[in-house]
Amino acid sequence: MKNSVYEGEWAEGSKHGSGVLFYSSGDIYQSEWQTGYHHKLYADGSSYAGEWLDGLWHGKGELRYADGKSFTGEFHEGQRHGRGLLKDLDGCFYEGEYARGKRHGWGRTLYITGHLYEGEWSQDKRAGRGVMYDPDGTRHDIRP
Repeated sequence: MKNSVYEGEWAEGSKHGSGVLFYSSGDIYQSEWQTGYHHKLYADGSSYAGEWLDGLWHGKGELRYADGKSFTGEFHEGQRHGRGLLKDLDGCFYEGEYARGKRHGWGRTLYITGHLYEGEWSQDKRAGRGVMYDPDGTRHDIRP
């Protein structure tokens, strides 16, 4: 890889076993090369630990953002896709389904106001049927 330095184990001229790639950009890529599980620290302070395919997040993993948010779940071709949990530092979260990086399908989210929504999402927005709970537990059915 251009503009990088590798320190680690080799086998038959290829990276194999434990190793670390240091990029000129400041990114650091730590890996168990034979398993497909890797950990990459980005220069902006974010990190990803999990499965990769062709240099992209793919499979199960955990993405920690520089602002403190975290996502644990499934990835497909470098995007959140499948089931996952996105958490903020303030305790807010979204747990549910993703498609191509956006909330899509069934999910639930806790807002900073204490309201909890459970229901359908489409293209990162609440859509379809759902239930909104007030902080005191009062239930509000939401229908299209």
